[in-house]
Parts: sequence; C-alpha cells; structure tokens
Amino acid sequence: MVRAFAKGQLVKILRLLFLLLLTASSAYAAHKDLRADFGAVGDFVADDTAAVQAAFDWVIADRGELFIPQGVYRITAQLTFRQGNTTRVYGETRPGANWKTSLKWDGPAGGTFLLLDGSRDTEWSDFAIDAGINAAIEPDILIDIDKVTPGSWNSRENAFRRMLLRGGKVATVRISHTTNLNNEANIFEDVGNYTVPGSQWVPPTGTTGPVGYLVQNVNAKAQQIVRGDVSGKLIAVFTEDGSAHLTGVQLGGNGTWFKHGGRGEPSTMYGCDGDSSRTFLETAPAQTGPFTATANRFYPHHDGPLFVFGENAGPVILQGNEFANGTYKAPDRSYMQITGSGPLLIAQGNTFPNSEVLRVPGTVPPKLRGLYALGNIYYAPGNVISILSDYLIPYRQSGTSISALQLGGASGFRGDLQPIALFDRTIQTSQGVVSVQPSAAWTLTSKPSLQPGLFEGQEVRILNVGGFDLGLLDERTLPGSGVILLDRTIVLKPKASVTFQWTAGFGGRWIQVTPVVSPL
Repeated sequence: MVRAFAKGQLVKILRLLFLLLLTASSAYAAHKDLRADFGAVGDFVADDTAAVQAAFDWVIADRGELFIPQGVYRITAQLTFRQGNTTRVYGETRPGANWKTSLKWDGPAGGTFLLLDGSRDTEWSDFAIDAGINAAIEPDILIDIDKVTPGSWNSRENAFRRMLLRGGKVATVRISHTTNLNNEANIFEDVGNYTVPGSQWVPPTGTTGPVGYLVQNVNAKAQQIVRGDVSGKLIAVFTEDGSAHLTGVQLGGNGTWFKHGGRGEPSTMYGCDGDSSRTFLETAPAQTGPFTATANRFYPHHDGPLFVFGENAGPVILQGNEFANGTYKAPDRSYMQITGSGPLLIAQGNTFPNSEVLRVPGTVPPKLRGLYALGNIYYAPGNVISILSDYLIPYRQSGTSISALQLGGASGFRGDLQPIALFDRTIQTSQGVVSVQPSAAWTLTSKPSLQPGLFEGQEVRILNVGGFDLGLLDERTLPGSGVILLDRTIVLKPKASVTFQWTAGFGGRWIQVTPVVSPL
C-alpha cells in the first residue's frame, strides 16, 4: 500500500510540474510566423509592408518572437519598431539562407528603411535588410536606432546577429538620440555591412560615399561591432560623438576605416583586417576621448593619408599594428596629414610603410601635440625592414618653457628639445656647440628624465646669438628638474655663451659643473 501511495503521489507531482512548465513556457514568449499569421507573401511582387508592420506591432505588444520564413518581402514604406522591449525577430538559420530571407526595399528614395524608436533589448538575427541594387530609390538610412517619440524605454542594448545589411545613401546604421538620453551598448555581431552599387566609395580619390556605422550623440556610447564585414564605404565607422568598439572586423575597400570625434568617450579597434583602403584613422575636431588601435592589419593599398589629424585634444594610441603589409611606400604616397595641432600620439611596436609617417612635433604647424614612440619599425626602399628612432616629446604650447626629450642617434640620446620663439633647438650631448637666437626674452628650463652615466665628461657650449637675454633655470627654481646648476640662475646676455660639463653625482643626478659665461 505504501508503494502504491508513493506511486500515485509521484504521478500527481509529475502532472503538476508538466502544467507549471507549460504555463511558464506560454507566458515567457508567444511565437508567430510572418507568413502563416500575418499573411505576408515573400515573392517580391506583393507589397508586404503592412503585413510586416502588423507583425512588428504584435511582437512589441506581446513581447513575442517573430519568425520570418525564407522569402523576399517587398517593402515600400518605412517600418517602425516603437517601444519594443525583450523581443526577437529571426529568419532562417541554415547557411546561405540570410540573403534568401530578406526585407527588401522598393519604395521612394530618401528617408529611413527601419526605425527602432525607443526600443531596447531586442534581438534581430539570420535575415537581410536590403536596399537592393537600384541607387535611384535608395533610402538615406537603412537602420536608424533613435528615440524620436516619448515613451518608457530608451533605445539601447539592441542586438543584431548574423545579419546582412545593404544600403543607406548616408549611413547603413545610424545610432543617435533625438532626445538627449542614453543609446548605448548596441551590438552588431557577424553582420555584413555593404553598399548599393552606384553609391559606394570610388577609390582612390573619391570624396563621397556612405558611412557603415554612424554614431551621432554623446550618449550613444559603447557600440560593439564584432567580426563581420564593412565594405564600400567612404567611412566604415564614424563616431561624430559617442563611442564604438571594433573587434575582429573585416574592413576592406573603404576610404577610411575609423573617424573618431567622441567627446570624452574612448573608442577602440582591435584585431581588424583589410586591404584596398586608403586611410586608417581620422580624428574629427571634437575629439577629446582617447582612441586606441591594437593588433590591426591595415594595407594602404590606395595612395593618400594614412592618418588625418585636425585640431584635436584627445590622445591616439597605436599598439602593435601592421600598416605596411611588408611593402615600402614613399612618403608622398602614404603619410600623416595634420591641420592645426594634431593629437598627442603614442605609438608602440608598430610597422610603418616609411620613416616619415610619424610627424615629429615642432612649434610651427602642422605638428603633433606630443609624440611618444617606442619600438617601431618601418620599411625602407627595397622593402628593407629598418628601426625607427624612438621619441619622447611631451605636450608643449607655444611660448612655454617645457623641455622635451628625444631619443636616437649613436649615443642613444639627442638631448633636450626647447621651443624658442618660432623655432626648435635640439641640444645634443654629442654636439659641442649649440646656437640659440631668441626673438624675445626667453628662459630655458632643463628637466632631463634619463639616468646619468652615458655622457660623463661631455661638454656643451650654448651661444646666445640673438638680441635678447636667454635665461637658464635649474631644479632649485623649478621643482622636478634632474639637473643641478652650480649657479642658481644663469642669464646669457646677447652675444654671450656658457659651457657645461656633465657628470654623475649627488645620488645619481646630472650635475652641471664649470659653468663659464663669456662674451663671443
């Protein structure tokens, strides 16, 4: 009897569990078919716009899942996905089916194909959104992720996976906010981002073409683009504001890979690859956020600027990138273009197509604000691998007495780089005489940052050949200097000189001894 009772109770418990699971499954997400439940045809003859919009409205209302069976669904007007949350729209998952399962544009030129208006946590996968092959009727924006109308949700954290996106005369994907709220962390994974024939960037000198991913709001940050392709664009990724992060993306056949203008937001590009492009990075004038590029392979197939920098404040970090593809390119074919004061550039362990790509900062524009370059190589004529000089040149402003250190040469040290009026003067430990011609009263401050020892006993003579006084300060008057002058302050009158001898002492610092000031 005990066994019978236990068996009866077990059956009741199993039945109850089954009912609970069935109820929970039904409550989690309703599921419908675009053809069977909404009457779409998918032959690119019938107009399926109304059916698709009705299906989207149902998905939003029920937080459901919409399956799009194989077919080409003709769309003649904008589709809107407004205030969607925790929904899924997906197509055929078998290989090669995503071009065969597509929402395809056949409406008027301009406007938007698909607007995600205040939608979050939506998932789109395994089908195509296609503007077709007729540039005369191409929409301006293929997918617009925005918040245009008031509602409970902000647009954010939408996911596009294994999708094919083609078209958008202005941009294939635009991420912004008409209302100034966060639109962040959207992800595009294994997405092909392509161009309608006739709208693509035309190499090598074309100046028109669409953008692959256009990020336009300071709160549109942390956009994730993982693997996939971007091709045929004037600019593959353009952060007018906000930020984007690329990982393992194929970027062949674009005018510029990345244009960064984020205000305070960092953008990154890691492990990307591509041929047949012209410019690796351009910084927009608003750029204040750092940009970091690591372990990318960029082949500058077309002649033009490898980097384009404007009046930027944000730093640019280049680490372990291949910019030459094993080939020398003359400086007039691959170069750095700077207008105004370029960004602070940090370059470590990169390969460049020639020795002149990195522009050493100077007081006369164009210039970089500062350059920290260590362990880089370049290709010389004949595709010979050569070692690029190392540079440590900190940020400087015109008219300030901020010294800088440049490394290179046989001794490993080339001395302090000082701004004097409109000219740079490089004081080398290996040179015996340095002539300085200030155009106004100037003061030089020496703040070496290297350890002493290599330059024991070397002498440097500084000549003031100008018509104004030239002062020299030491660490007693400017904290942080690594130099001790025997005299507290040395002032060179016009047509005077001073001789320094460098030696190690006082706990490993450099000491300037035997300062001899004499008239010329």
